[in-house]
Amino acid sequence: MKTVAADVISGGGSYYVGDLQYEIPYVEVLPYYRFPIESPELFTGTTADPGRIAVLWLHENWATAPLGGISYLLADSGFQYSVVYGGGDPNSPDPLMPYPLHLDSLKSFPVVILSIKSRVWHCVYDDEVQPLWWGSLTEHHASVLLEYVENGGTLLIPVDPQEITVAGREAIPGEARELLLSLLDEPTATYGQGTVAWAPELSAIDYLTSPTNEQRATALVRLARFELSPEVSVHSNTAPVSVLIRHHPEGRRIHVINYGHVTAAPGPAVTSGLELSVPLQDGELTGTAATWHTPIEPKGVELATSINNGVLFVDLPPFEIWGVLSIGN
Repeated sequence: MKTVAADVISGGGSYYVGDLQYEIPYVEVLPYYRFPIESPELFTGTTADPGRIAVLWLHENWATAPLGGISYLLADSGFQYSVVYGGGDPNSPDPLMPYPLHLDSLKSFPVVILSIKSRVWHCVYDDEVQPLWWGSLTEHHASVLLEYVENGGTLLIPVDPQEITVAGREAIPGEARELLLSLLDEPTATYGQGTVAWAPELSAIDYLTSPTNEQRATALVRLARFELSPEVSVHSNTAPVSVLIRHHPEGRRIHVINYGHVTAAPGPAVTSGLELSVPLQDGELTGTAATWHTPIEPKGVELATSINNGVLFVDLPPFEIWGVLSIGN
Protein backbone atom coordinates (compact mmCIF):
# COMPACT_ATOMS: atom_id res chain seq x y z
CA MET A 1 0.00 0.00 0.00
CA LYS A 2 2.89 2.39 0.73
CA THR A 3 4.42 1.63 -2.63
CA VAL A 4 1.15 2.30 -4.46
CA ALA A 5 0.76 5.59 -2.60
CA ALA A 6 4.33 6.56 -3.53
CA ASP A 7 3.74 5.58 -7.17
CA VAL A 8 0.55 7.57 -7.57
CA ILE A 9 1.50 10.68 -5.58
CA SER A 10 4.96 10.98 -7.13
CA GLY A 11 3.31 10.90 -10.54
CA GLY A 12 1.05 13.80 -9.64
CA GLY A 13 -2.07 11.80 -8.82
CA SER A 14 -4.30 11.25 -5.80
CA TYR A 15 -4.89 7.96 -4.04
CA TYR A 16 -7.46 6.93 -1.45
CA VAL A 17 -7.42 3.87 0.77
CA GLY A 18 -9.98 2.54 3.18
CA ASP A 19 -9.01 1.28 6.62
CA LEU A 20 -10.50 -2.15 6.09
CA GLN A 21 -9.01 -2.91 2.67
CA TYR A 22 -5.39 -3.52 3.57
CA GLU A 23 -3.26 -5.55 5.91
CA ILE A 24 -1.39 -2.69 7.59
CA PRO A 25 -2.95 0.01 9.79
CA TYR A 26 -3.87 3.24 8.05
CA VAL A 27 -1.72 5.18 10.52
CA GLU A 28 1.38 3.61 8.99
CA VAL A 29 0.50 5.07 5.60
CA LEU A 30 -0.49 8.48 6.97
CA PRO A 31 3.03 10.00 6.54
CA TYR A 32 2.82 9.21 2.82
CA TYR A 33 -0.39 11.20 2.49
CA ARG A 34 0.97 14.04 4.60
CA PHE A 35 4.20 14.21 2.61
CA PRO A 36 2.91 16.55 -0.16
CA ILE A 37 1.11 18.65 2.43
CA GLU A 38 4.14 19.15 4.66
CA SER A 39 6.55 19.68 1.73
CA PRO A 40 4.45 21.38 -0.97
CA GLU A 41 7.57 22.77 -2.68
CA LEU A 42 8.34 19.23 -3.82
CA PHE A 43 4.98 18.73 -5.51
CA THR A 44 3.12 21.97 -6.23
CA GLY A 45 3.94 23.54 -9.57
CA THR A 46 5.90 20.56 -10.85
CA THR A 47 5.56 18.93 -14.26
CA ALA A 48 6.58 15.45 -15.34
CA ASP A 49 9.62 14.88 -17.50
CA PRO A 50 8.24 13.19 -20.66
CA GLY A 51 11.63 11.70 -21.52
CA ARG A 52 12.92 10.85 -24.97
CA ILE A 53 11.29 7.41 -25.18
CA ALA A 54 7.66 6.55 -25.88
CA VAL A 55 6.42 3.10 -24.90
CA LEU A 56 3.58 2.32 -27.27
CA TRP A 57 0.54 0.51 -25.94
CA LEU A 58 -1.88 -0.33 -28.74
CA HIS A 59 -5.41 -1.63 -28.43
CA GLU A 60 -4.17 -4.86 -30.03
CA ASN A 61 -2.46 -5.55 -26.71
CA TRP A 62 -4.53 -7.91 -24.64
CA ALA A 63 -2.49 -7.75 -21.43
CA THR A 64 -0.58 -5.15 -19.42
CA ALA A 65 2.34 -7.38 -18.36
CA PRO A 66 4.57 -6.46 -21.33
CA LEU A 67 3.80 -2.78 -20.82
CA GLY A 68 4.55 -3.04 -17.11
CA GLY A 69 7.75 -4.98 -17.72
CA ILE A 70 9.32 -2.50 -20.14
CA SER A 71 8.06 0.46 -18.07
CA TYR A 72 9.68 -0.77 -14.86
CA LEU A 73 12.83 -1.81 -16.73
CA LEU A 74 13.23 1.73 -18.07
CA ALA A 75 12.38 3.42 -14.75
CA ASP A 76 14.73 1.17 -12.79
CA SER A 77 17.48 2.01 -15.29
CA GLY A 78 17.05 5.75 -14.77
CA PHE A 79 15.24 6.53 -18.05
CA GLN A 80 12.31 8.91 -18.20
CA TYR A 81 9.62 7.82 -20.67
CA SER A 82 5.99 8.33 -21.64
CA VAL A 83 3.34 5.73 -22.37
CA VAL A 84 1.43 6.49 -25.58
CA TYR A 85 -1.86 4.72 -26.16
CA GLY A 86 -3.27 3.94 -29.60
CA GLY A 87 -6.94 3.11 -29.89
CA GLY A 88 -9.00 2.29 -32.96
CA ASP A 89 -8.97 3.58 -36.52
CA PRO A 90 -9.98 7.27 -36.63
CA ASN A 91 -11.76 6.58 -39.95
CA SER A 92 -13.95 3.96 -38.26
CA PRO A 93 -14.71 5.32 -34.77
CA ASP A 94 -15.40 2.69 -32.16
CA PRO A 95 -16.62 3.78 -28.70
CA LEU A 96 -14.86 0.76 -27.21
CA MET A 97 -11.50 1.86 -28.64
CA PRO A 98 -11.23 5.66 -28.29
CA TYR A 99 -8.11 7.81 -28.59
CA PRO A 100 -6.79 6.77 -32.02
CA LEU A 101 -3.06 6.98 -32.60
CA HIS A 102 -1.74 9.98 -34.56
CA LEU A 103 1.74 10.96 -35.69
CA ASP A 104 1.55 14.03 -33.44
CA SER A 105 1.50 11.69 -30.44
CA LEU A 106 4.90 10.24 -31.39
CA LYS A 107 6.92 12.81 -33.30
CA SER A 108 8.35 14.54 -30.21
CA PHE A 109 10.01 11.26 -29.14
CA PRO A 110 13.30 10.21 -30.81
CA VAL A 111 12.61 6.55 -29.93
CA VAL A 112 9.40 4.51 -29.78
CA ILE A 113 9.39 1.03 -28.23
CA LEU A 114 6.61 -1.41 -29.07
CA SER A 115 5.38 -3.48 -26.18
CA ILE A 116 6.31 -7.11 -26.94
CA LYS A 117 2.68 -8.17 -27.27
CA SER A 118 1.93 -5.55 -29.88
CA ARG A 119 1.08 -7.57 -32.96
CA VAL A 120 3.54 -7.30 -35.81
CA TRP A 121 2.39 -10.23 -37.98
CA HIS A 122 0.85 -13.68 -37.88
CA CYS A 123 2.81 -16.93 -37.78
CA VAL A 124 1.67 -20.28 -39.18
CA TYR A 125 2.02 -23.51 -37.19
CA ASP A 126 0.78 -26.92 -38.37
CA ASP A 127 -0.91 -25.33 -41.41
CA GLU A 128 -3.09 -23.18 -39.19
CA VAL A 129 -2.78 -19.45 -38.81
CA GLN A 130 -2.41 -18.68 -35.12
CA PRO A 131 -1.81 -15.08 -34.09
CA LEU A 132 1.03 -14.60 -31.67
CA TRP A 133 0.44 -11.69 -29.32
CA TRP A 134 2.80 -9.66 -31.45
CA GLY A 135 0.82 -10.80 -34.46
CA SER A 136 -0.48 -8.06 -36.81
CA LEU A 137 -0.67 -4.32 -36.47
CA THR A 138 -3.83 -2.69 -37.77
CA GLU A 139 -3.38 -0.95 -41.09
CA HIS A 140 -3.82 2.42 -39.39
CA HIS A 141 -1.19 1.75 -36.71
CA ALA A 142 1.26 0.35 -39.27
CA SER A 143 0.77 3.46 -41.38
CA VAL A 144 1.39 5.83 -38.46
CA LEU A 145 4.52 3.95 -37.38
CA LEU A 146 5.95 3.85 -40.89
CA GLU A 147 5.34 7.60 -41.22
CA TYR A 148 7.02 8.15 -37.85
CA VAL A 149 10.12 6.22 -38.96
CA GLU A 150 10.14 7.78 -42.43
CA ASN A 151 10.32 11.20 -40.78
CA GLY A 152 13.40 10.29 -38.74
CA GLY A 153 12.12 8.33 -35.75
CA THR A 154 13.61 5.14 -34.34
CA LEU A 155 11.23 2.20 -33.78
CA LEU A 156 12.44 -0.63 -31.54
CA ILE A 157 10.67 -4.01 -31.63
CA PRO A 158 11.55 -6.15 -28.58
CA VAL A 159 11.29 -9.47 -30.40
CA ASP A 160 13.91 -12.01 -31.47
CA PRO A 161 13.56 -12.37 -35.28
CA GLN A 162 14.67 -16.01 -35.01
CA GLU A 163 11.22 -16.72 -33.59
CA ILE A 164 9.63 -15.99 -36.97
CA THR A 165 8.93 -19.05 -39.12
CA VAL A 166 9.26 -19.12 -42.92
CA ALA A 167 5.48 -19.35 -43.22
CA GLY A 168 5.18 -16.46 -40.84
CA ARG A 169 7.37 -14.33 -43.12
CA GLU A 170 4.89 -14.81 -45.94
CA ALA A 171 2.06 -13.64 -43.69
CA ILE A 172 3.45 -10.16 -43.08
CA PRO A 173 0.64 -7.83 -44.11
CA GLY A 174 0.37 -4.64 -46.08
CA GLU A 175 2.77 -1.79 -46.58
CA ALA A 176 5.19 -2.96 -43.89
CA ARG A 177 6.07 -6.23 -45.71
CA GLU A 178 9.29 -5.14 -47.44
CA LEU A 179 10.61 -3.31 -44.39
CA LEU A 180 9.90 -6.11 -41.93
CA LEU A 181 11.22 -8.76 -44.29
CA SER A 182 14.52 -6.91 -44.54
CA LEU A 183 14.68 -6.97 -40.75
CA LEU A 184 14.56 -10.76 -40.69
CA ASP A 185 18.11 -10.88 -42.02
CA GLU A 186 19.48 -7.64 -40.56
CA PRO A 187 19.00 -6.42 -36.98
CA THR A 188 18.56 -2.83 -38.14
CA ALA A 189 16.99 -1.32 -41.25
CA THR A 190 16.80 2.23 -42.58
CA TYR A 191 13.44 3.50 -43.76
CA GLY A 192 13.25 7.05 -45.05
CA GLN A 193 15.15 9.17 -42.56
CA GLY A 194 14.62 6.79 -39.64
CA THR A 195 15.46 3.36 -38.30
CA VAL A 196 13.64 0.17 -37.34
CA ALA A 197 15.50 -2.35 -35.21
CA TRP A 198 14.98 -5.57 -33.30
CA ALA A 199 15.64 -5.14 -29.60
CA PRO A 200 15.00 -8.49 -27.89
CA GLU A 201 17.06 -7.19 -24.95
CA LEU A 202 14.07 -5.00 -24.11
CA SER A 203 11.64 -7.89 -23.89
CA ALA A 204 10.79 -7.63 -20.21
CA ILE A 205 7.67 -9.67 -19.45
CA ASP A 206 9.45 -11.47 -16.60
CA TYR A 207 11.00 -8.28 -15.23
CA LEU A 208 7.90 -7.57 -13.13
CA THR A 209 8.41 -10.70 -11.06
CA SER A 210 12.17 -11.28 -11.24
CA PRO A 211 14.10 -8.09 -12.00
CA THR A 212 17.86 -8.43 -12.29
CA ASN A 213 20.87 -6.15 -12.58
CA GLU A 214 21.84 -8.06 -15.73
CA GLN A 215 18.59 -7.12 -17.47
CA ARG A 216 19.13 -3.47 -16.69
CA ALA A 217 22.77 -3.55 -17.80
CA THR A 218 21.79 -5.20 -21.09
CA ALA A 219 19.04 -2.64 -21.69
CA LEU A 220 21.48 0.21 -21.06
CA VAL A 221 23.92 -1.16 -23.63
CA ARG A 222 21.18 -1.66 -26.22
CA LEU A 223 19.70 1.83 -25.79
CA ALA A 224 23.16 3.42 -25.88
CA ARG A 225 23.43 2.23 -29.48
CA PHE A 226 20.65 4.69 -30.27
CA GLU A 227 22.33 7.56 -28.39
CA LEU A 228 20.07 7.18 -25.37
CA SER A 229 21.45 7.54 -21.87
CA PRO A 230 19.50 7.65 -18.60
CA GLU A 231 18.52 11.04 -17.20
CA VAL A 232 19.61 9.72 -13.80
CA SER A 233 22.05 6.86 -13.27
CA VAL A 234 21.46 4.66 -10.24
CA HIS A 235 24.50 2.97 -8.73
CA SER A 236 23.50 0.29 -6.26
CA ASN A 237 23.84 -3.39 -5.53
CA THR A 238 20.28 -3.45 -4.28
CA ALA A 239 17.40 -3.55 -6.73
CA PRO A 240 15.08 -2.43 -8.01
CA VAL A 241 14.95 1.34 -7.48
CA SER A 242 12.88 3.46 -9.87
CA VAL A 243 13.46 7.12 -10.65
CA LEU A 244 10.86 9.72 -11.67
CA ILE A 245 11.84 13.31 -12.47
CA ARG A 246 9.49 16.25 -12.04
CA HIS A 247 10.49 19.76 -13.04
CA HIS A 248 9.98 22.84 -10.87
CA PRO A 249 10.85 26.48 -11.66
CA GLU A 250 13.52 26.31 -8.94
CA GLY A 251 15.02 22.95 -9.92
CA ARG A 252 14.30 19.28 -10.35
CA ARG A 253 12.53 16.95 -7.94
CA ILE A 254 13.85 13.42 -8.38
CA HIS A 255 11.56 10.80 -6.85
CA VAL A 256 13.26 7.53 -5.90
CA ILE A 257 11.04 4.52 -5.13
CA ASN A 258 12.45 1.32 -3.65
CA TYR A 259 10.65 -1.80 -4.87
CA GLY A 260 13.05 -4.21 -3.16
CA HIS A 261 10.74 -4.51 -0.19
CA VAL A 262 8.03 -6.17 -2.30
CA THR A 263 9.77 -9.55 -2.29
CA ALA A 264 11.62 -9.13 1.00
CA ALA A 265 10.76 -11.46 3.84
CA PRO A 266 10.21 -10.71 6.56
CA GLY A 267 9.36 -7.00 6.49
CA PRO A 268 10.49 -4.20 4.20
CA ALA A 269 14.01 -3.87 2.87
CA VAL A 270 15.90 -0.66 3.51
CA THR A 271 17.87 0.67 0.59
CA SER A 272 21.40 1.72 1.50
CA GLY A 273 24.61 2.41 -0.34
CA LEU A 274 22.70 4.14 -3.13
CA GLU A 275 24.46 6.73 -5.29
CA LEU A 276 22.83 8.84 -7.99
CA SER A 277 24.61 10.62 -10.80
CA VAL A 278 22.62 13.37 -12.47
CA PRO A 279 23.76 15.25 -15.59
CA LEU A 280 23.21 18.90 -14.75
CA GLN A 281 21.24 21.24 -16.98
CA ASP A 282 21.83 24.88 -17.84
CA GLY A 283 21.59 26.99 -14.71
CA GLU A 284 22.36 24.06 -12.42
CA LEU A 285 26.13 23.99 -12.93
CA THR A 286 26.93 26.38 -10.10
CA GLY A 287 25.42 26.80 -6.67
CA THR A 288 23.51 23.54 -6.89
CA ALA A 289 22.11 22.41 -3.55
CA ALA A 290 20.74 18.93 -2.91
CA THR A 291 18.29 18.06 -0.16
CA TRP A 292 16.78 14.66 0.57
CA HIS A 293 13.16 14.34 1.75
CA THR A 294 11.15 11.30 2.83
CA PRO A 295 7.67 10.83 4.32
CA ILE A 296 9.43 10.37 7.68
CA GLU A 297 11.60 13.49 7.25
CA PRO A 298 9.49 15.70 4.96
CA LYS A 299 11.47 18.90 5.63
CA GLY A 300 14.60 17.23 4.33
CA VAL A 301 18.30 17.13 5.06
CA GLU A 302 21.05 18.70 2.99
CA LEU A 303 23.39 16.23 1.32
CA ALA A 304 27.02 16.53 0.32
CA THR A 305 27.55 16.46 -3.43
CA SER A 306 30.38 16.49 -5.94
CA ILE A 307 30.34 17.69 -9.54
CA ASN A 308 32.56 16.22 -12.25
CA ASN A 309 32.31 17.11 -15.95
CA GLY A 310 28.82 18.52 -15.51
CA VAL A 311 27.49 15.51 -13.59
CA LEU A 312 26.33 15.75 -9.97
CA PHE A 313 27.10 12.79 -7.71
CA VAL A 314 25.26 12.27 -4.44
CA ASP A 315 25.00 9.43 -1.92
CA LEU A 316 21.51 8.93 -0.52
CA PRO A 317 20.87 8.05 3.13
CA PRO A 318 19.19 4.70 3.84
CA PHE A 319 15.44 4.80 3.27
CA GLU A 320 12.54 2.36 3.18
CA ILE A 321 10.31 3.02 0.17
CA TRP A 322 10.17 6.60 -1.09
CA GLY A 323 12.33 9.69 -1.10
CA VAL A 324 12.69 12.88 -3.13
CA LEU A 325 16.03 14.44 -4.05
CA SER A 326 15.59 18.16 -4.65
CA ILE A 327 18.31 19.83 -6.71
CA GLY A 328 18.47 23.43 -7.82
CA ASN A 329 19.85 26.85 -7.05
